[in-house]
Amino acid sequence: MKRAISNVIALVLIIMMTLAISASAFYWIMKIQGQMQGAGDESQDKFSDRVVGELNIVNINYNINTDNVKIVLENSGGRKIEQIGDAGDTLVISSGSFSCSLPFNSSTCDVCPIALDVNEIITMNLLFGGTDCANLEIGTEYSIYFGSSEVHAQTNFVPISKTNVWEKKNPANAPSIRSDHSFANIYRTDKVVLFGGDCSNCAGSPYYQDTWMYDLSEDSWTQKNVTTSPSNRSKHASAMIYDNDKVLMFGGWDGTLNAETWIYDLSDNTWTNMLPGVNPGARRGHSMARIYNTDKVLLFGGEDFVSGNCDGSGSNYCNGTWIYDLSDNTWIQGTTPTSLIARTDHAMTFMSSEDKVLLHGGYGAGIYQDTWVYDLSDDTWTRKLSHGPGPIYEHDMASLYSTDKIVMFCGRYTEQFEGGTWIYDLSDNTWTKKSPINSPSNRDSHSLTEIGDSEQVLFFGGKYIIEDINDTWIYY
Repeated sequence: MKRAISNVIALVLIIMMTLAISASAFYWIMKIQGQMQGAGDESQDKFSDRVVGELNIVNINYNINTDNVKIVLENSGGRKIEQIGDAGDTLVISSGSFSCSLPFNSSTCDVCPIALDVNEIITMNLLFGGTDCANLEIGTEYSIYFGSSEVHAQTNFVPISKTNVWEKKNPANAPSIRSDHSFANIYRTDKVVLFGGDCSNCAGSPYYQDTWMYDLSEDSWTQKNVTTSPSNRSKHASAMIYDNDKVLMFGGWDGTLNAETWIYDLSDNTWTNMLPGVNPGARRGHSMARIYNTDKVLLFGGEDFVSGNCDGSGSNYCNGTWIYDLSDNTWIQGTTPTSLIARTDHAMTFMSSEDKVLLHGGYGAGIYQDTWVYDLSDDTWTRKLSHGPGPIYEHDMASLYSTDKIVMFCGRYTEQFEGGTWIYDLSDNTWTKKSPINSPSNRDSHSLTEIGDSEQVLFFGGKYIIEDINDTWIYY
């Protein structure tokens, strides 16, 4: 009889403990959701047999523009947190009693188990750097569940920062290693056209004449098979033409200097030699930029070591301002102030929402770090700053669309390679050096271009000393 009573008491205690554990688990889940609800019979049944004490966050990869996501969880009892991350990401977990930093490896989604104190608040920062594991969107609730249970609660991801991110892409197919290629976006698309370039450490001909298209939506490079093509070349320049699917290309070097004007048309995948009556003259190392809301493209500078008097500058370095007009297939020389010194290997890009173009740096009688803005409406150059990043040359920059900001990635200073991401803000005329978590390596002779109507920039290739590179990056 006593044994029977003892068994009954033990059974009652077990039932009470089970109910207490279930209630605790249910409270924890509802607290994560930010809501407290009565525990009905169905909910109690669902949670009573689940593993209590292990929490997993799942589906944490991202498709948003953010480099840092904060997750704040409040624990109502001692729990162990496991964070599943993405290859290439870094997880930083901290609270009043601990700190854990976990770099995820390249092949698996590792975990970082943490023992929490009762009622402890934990903050987790996931620093993005990889790609797959699932999906993340701002404002969407994500699953947190106990052990291997399919029954789960939800939590919100809160973005801390949405800017200053370099994201390395991993397209299956890409152009071969190269530098000094040309790069231009197709108007209002996420497609970019690349042509030519050279390879300092490749056997055979160092110059290319291949045409490639990058599609951001598919993260893919596709080589375009064209029947007619410009010749092999490097140090040429390309620019988008507004309101159509065409790209302008001019000049370059293939063992001789070139003065050809070519148009690539994506719709029928053709290159056409335009043969205008007048052109800027053979050169290399010049820069071009489209002018907003027109079918015009600005060209400035370059190098002509054959004539030794490029644009009448009296030197190998060019100081001509030239405007190409697609509607009548003409080049017209504009005005250049004497204070804008002849140069080559400078960087230039259009200013979004204005008929202005920004120029920075370059090489000529010296290495420069000045910043200029060209205004098409009155054909004037205005020096905005005498000193900026650098002195620097063989760098590149691109517009952050719908803003008055420019992103620049540095290039070369004498024989040193200056890495670094800089933002120019036209509204307050300032350069600001940024410190993103990840970044392309130091190099020169790479290319940047804006992508469609987004505040994103595509980056490809370049070289470090004589080692050419073919990596693809997105900045936002």
